[in-house]
Amino acid sequence: MADYDNTNSGALFKNGERTEENNQPHYSGPLFVQCPKCGEVGTHRQAAWLTESKAGKKFLSLKIQAEKSEEEAEEEEVDLNDDLPF
Repeated sequence: MADYDNTNSGALFKNGERTEENNQPHYSGPLFVQCPKCGEVGTHRQAAWLTESKAGKKFLSLKIQAEKSEEEAEEEEVDLNDDLPF
């Protein structure tokens, strides 16, 4: 049996632990997108909120972010051992 190719696909899972109405998405999950220029597949996170337009039509509002590598995450860590002037 061949491995499943999840390139250019993703999945959304219901957020069962949602506590904050506007900040936490109703659904979230992985998204695997292949760059059309280099062919590399990047892993992203997608989030979806159930929303209603001013006209009363319901829709999903989406946000997609590239997942950070471990190196990128380490670079963003704040050094709390800085010499503070106060």
